[in-house]
Amino acid sequence: MAVQTESEAVSGLLWNDESVLRWKHEKTVGVLMALRKLFESAAERTDREVEFLHLLDWCEQAAKNPFEEVFCHPRAYHWARVAFDLVAAVHRGATISNGTAEYLQGLRIADSDVGLAYHLNQFNLFVAALALHREEAVSFSPTPLHTPDVLPGTDYSISNPARQVQLCGVHADGALGLLVDGDHVKCPMGERSLSTTGETTLHVAPRVVCGDGAITLQPHAFNVPGLKDIRSVASASVEDQSNVVPVLEHTLELIRAFDPETYRQIGSYMRVIAFKPSGAGGVFNTSCSRLPGASIFTAAGNAMMLADDLIHEFYHNRLFALEEKFAFLSDDSDQARPTTFYSPWREDPRPIYGLFHAAFVFQRVHGFWIAALESGQLTGIDQAYAKSRVAKLGFQLQTTLAQLLCWGNFTTKGRVICEAVGESLRRGLVVAKSLGIDDDTPMVHFDPQAGFGFSLNDTGQAIRAKDELTSHICQYDVNRRTEQVVKDHFEQVVDFASAMAILI
Repeated sequence: MAVQTESEAVSGLLWNDESVLRWKHEKTVGVLMALRKLFESAAERTDREVEFLHLLDWCEQAAKNPFEEVFCHPRAYHWARVAFDLVAAVHRGATISNGTAEYLQGLRIADSDVGLAYHLNQFNLFVAALALHREEAVSFSPTPLHTPDVLPGTDYSISNPARQVQLCGVHADGALGLLVDGDHVKCPMGERSLSTTGETTLHVAPRVVCGDGAITLQPHAFNVPGLKDIRSVASASVEDQSNVVPVLEHTLELIRAFDPETYRQIGSYMRVIAFKPSGAGGVFNTSCSRLPGASIFTAAGNAMMLADDLIHEFYHNRLFALEEKFAFLSDDSDQARPTTFYSPWREDPRPIYGLFHAAFVFQRVHGFWIAALESGQLTGIDQAYAKSRVAKLGFQLQTTLAQLLCWGNFTTKGRVICEAVGESLRRGLVVAKSLGIDDDTPMVHFDPQAGFGFSLNDTGQAIRAKDELTSHICQYDVNRRTEQVVKDHFEQVVDFASAMAILI
C-alpha cells in the first residue's frame, strides 16, 4: 500500500474535501462537551453554570437535524470560542484572546467572571432556537438581547432600538416569551415581519435554496460585539434583503452551471449572508474567521459580479477552516525579509498573510471564469467581461505568487498550499492562452446604470489588461516589490516573474 506524503495529504484537502467544512462545527460541539466535563467536575458551580448544564442536557435530546441547524450556525462557533476563552480565564487563570477581549469591550464588561456569567446566559438564544425547531416549550433565566439580535439557526431576529429586551423562553404554542423594559410580552411567531409591542419587532429573513442547503439573508446575525468590521451590515433592513433574492438565485445558478463543486460546497456550508446598500459605510465585502459560513456584501445589481464575490468569500471561509487545523506561516525573525508587500487588489501594502489569502481565493475565481468561457454559454459583452476577468486575475495572481514564493515565511503545510495554488494557476494560464486571452485583452467594467462596457482611456482607446495592471503598480507598489522580484529573484520564480517583467 502506498504511503501518502504530508504534501499529498495537505494538497488533497484544499479544494474539495468535505471534512474541512466540518472542522469548525466539530470544534463547537467539542467545546460544549469540554464545558460539560469541567462544570460537572467542579466542587462548586455558579447559577449560570448549573443552568447551562441543565439546558445542554435538554439540547442533546434533540434529533440530529434540528441540533445541527442550530449549532452549525456561524454564531455557534463564535459563542464556543468566547466561552472557551472565558472559562480558561476564570477557572484556569489563562489570558483571554484579543478577540474575546474585544467582545467584552463591546459589551462594556471589564471583569472575566461577569463576562463568563453573561456569556453562558447567551447560550439560551440557541436553546430557544432549538425549541422552535422541536416545537417544544422551554424556559430559562432572562437573557439580554443585544438588539438587533438573531435566534441562531432560524429565520427570526428581534429589534428594538430604544428598550431593553430579554428573552425568557418559548411557550407551548411557539410564541417567544420576552421581557421588554421589565414587562412580560408574548411574541407570536409568523411568516412575515410584525410588531409585537411598541417598538419591539420580530423580523423574518428570506431564505434561498442552494443545493442540499439554504442560505438565510440576515443582517442581524452580524451584530456581534467586538466584530467591528463585519457589524457594519447589521443596520441594513432585513425586509429589504428580499429585493436581492432574484439576483442571488441567478448568481447561484451561474455557479452551479460553471463550477458545480463550489456550488455544492456553498450549499452545504454557507448559512448566512447579508447585503448592505452601496452607499453604506464600512467594509465592502468580507468574511470573518469567527463566523464560519457567513459573509457580507455591498449591493448586488448583477449576478455575474455577485458570482465573482460569492466564490471569493466562500473560499475565504474554506481557508479559515483549513487554518483551524494547521498554521500556514511560521514565526521567524529574519531581518532581511520584507514585512509588507504589493497587493494588486489594494491601494495599501499588505502583510504576507493577506497575500496568501488573496492568492488562494482569487485562483478559484480565476478558475470559475475560465470554466464559464470554456462552456461556450457566454456571448457578447458577458463573454468579454469574463475574458477581462481572466486576463486581469492572471496578472494579479502571478504578481502575488511571485512575492509569496520569494518571501513567504511558510510552514511546510503553508508551502504546500502555496505551491498547489501556483500549479493550479499555471494550468489555468495555459487554458486562458488557448482561449485567446493575453496581456492585450481589453478590460470591461460594470456601471450600475449602464451595465457592462469596455474601459476606455482619455483618448477613447481600449484599456488593455497590461495597461490597467501597470498603472496600478506605478501608483501603489510604493516599496517596488515587483521590481525587486524581477531584478533579484527572476530565476527563482521565472514562471510568474516573466509576467511581472511585462508590467514594469
